[in-house]
Amino acid sequence: MLKTLLIEELRFLAFRPNGLAIRTHWKAFLVFGLFFTWLAGVGRFWDNPKAHLCKIPRPRLRCCIFVLAFIVFLLLLPLKPRNWTYRNVLLFIALTAPPAVLYAIPVEKFMAAEAARTAPMPGS
Repeated sequence: MLKTLLIEELRFLAFRPNGLAIRTHWKAFLVFGLFFTWLAGVGRFWDNPKAHLCKIPRPRLRCCIFVLAFIVFLLLLPLKPRNWTYRNVLLFIALTAPPAVLYAIPVEKFMAAEAARTAPMPGS
């Protein structure tokens, strides 16, 4: 199942059509996306010496994905897209989380502080 999750995630991120696995095993894909959402939230704090484990990630960060999906769902509902359900929107947003983990990599741990400050941002 993990192999299917990874293959379908790569297809999703490459804007390729997904197979039936996402429709039939949507709960597994949602858990996969929520795990990466949580990991990206933890990554925001893992190099902060003042952050305590009980505060990482805070409850508000855990429910942020559900609120965002609800807002997107309501905003686009008047356009009446096909197959438009809250579950599909939540799944779509959750599956965009794995690349967010890249932003949580502490670059300053791999190079000098001055070089880390002047390193170009991805996409710039």
